[in-house]
Amino acid sequence: MARPIYSETPIMKPADADLGVTIDFAKGAPNPRRVFGGLVTILEGLEALDRVVVAALDPRIVPLMVLEDVEAGSITAWVRTRLRQSDDEVLKSGDWKKAVGSILVKGKHRTLEYLDAKHAENEGQRLKQLRDDLQVLTESSPIRHLPQPAQIELRDLVKPLDQIQASQSALSPSDRLLLTTDAGVYEANVAETKRPSEFVTEAEGCTLSGVLPMNLLVRRPDYLGEAKWEFKHGRDTVTAAILDEV
Repeated sequence: MARPIYSETPIMKPADADLGVTIDFAKGAPNPRRVFGGLVTILEGLEALDRVVVAALDPRIVPLMVLEDVEAGSITAWVRTRLRQSDDEVLKSGDWKKAVGSILVKGKHRTLEYLDAKHAENEGQRLKQLRDDLQVLTESSPIRHLPQPAQIELRDLVKPLDQIQASQSALSPSDRLLLTTDAGVYEANVAETKRPSEFVTEAEGCTLSGVLPMNLLVRRPDYLGEAKWEFKHGRDTVTAAILDEV
């Protein structure tokens, strides 16, 4: 998880806000446009990240980041992600928005953890691991009416990642970028300026192994022969041999 740090003056999060983005800058420093430009760019990047994660959960859900408040001093924008779905009957069932919102917040923390890590020789593998971790988050959703999550594509994911990094590279080394959620206050590493899109080709060539529980829908069983069964996982078809040891 992302490392929480706490400033000397606690940042008070409004009850209706999901996220606070703070740029702490020295008063009187030159090029003030970097502060406002960096704030706008990171908000756009975080909203784009929400769209990528939510599209994997259910393409019918539309995330919309709305501004709750702006504080002066060091500048803080408090925002909330609103979720809409086209199926009105689904909207009436349970507190699905809260569960999806929690996934989006966890996804932001995991993404910042990846972006803050210094460039390494296995950067492609680390990028793929981020994608896989976000995929696991979508598959952890307890919302039963949502379809099986679709695959998060690396080439879609790196676009908001590049945008978030661009916002940080626009800031001065003396600036501080803080993100506040219910999990605490996270200070981003504004000195790290790697571009994740440069490692997509390397990541696509990586092979990671591990054990991941999956819920598959049986599409084509074979009870008599020895043919492989067909299953559905989101939009993908999976074939597997079935062994009856009884």
